[in-house]
Amino acid sequence: MTEAPLHAAPSLIKPPAGPVRLRNRWRDNQFIHIEHEALEVGAIEPGWHSAHWSLQAVEDSPFVVIRNALHAHHFLQMRDSGLTCGLLSAASQGAHWYIERIKGTTFVRFRNRGRHDCYINCEGGSLEATPVGDAFQSAHWECL
Repeated sequence: MTEAPLHAAPSLIKPPAGPVRLRNRWRDNQFIHIEHEALEVGAIEPGWHSAHWSLQAVEDSPFVVIRNALHAHHFLQMRDSGLTCGLLSAASQGAHWYIERIKGTTFVRFRNRGRHDCYINCEGGSLEATPVGDAFQSAHWECL
């Protein structure tokens, strides 16, 4: 299977060092977390390590994996059931994300490698990875 060409937006050259919290632009008090064992987007408490993520470069590619700081073997990934956070499948491109900068802002979008039209977003109120328009702020995330 041939990969679709990457979006014209430049990627983040180097992922942020250390754990970050991923805050949504559209709902600015909403963060990605797994505090209650399931993948969620919502308000968080200051000490929740379940809301900290490491963006780690995938060797010899423009992609990253997004690993949870509390559950170090859990990664954000696309599966048949949709966006999940769990153990990494070694051969899965569903856990590879391309980071697209939102020009003129501190926000980025996360585009899936295996399903190249899907972006992490909260457009429907819950966390998902689906196709969205370029201007959808529900798919814009800030790494804090």
